[in-house]
Amino acid sequence: MLGKVIVFCVIIAFIYFFILPKFVRKKDDKKIQNFVECQKCKTYVDVKDAVISSGKYICKDCMKKD
Repeated sequence: MLGKVIVFCVIIAFIYFFILPKFVRKKDDKKIQNFVECQKCKTYVDVKDAVISSGKYICKDCMKKD
């Protein structure tokens, strides 16, 4: 009787760890990034890396040059 319980538990564990993970959908944790165009060098930079000057976005590299 104990042998049957152990075999049953091994089968359930095998299914749980090896077969079910293949069918579970993976979540797409893609983060959306907002890019804006730098008005001076015309490159696209992340909003976090841009500075608003006179109502226009300017990248930090262009701000350092001025």
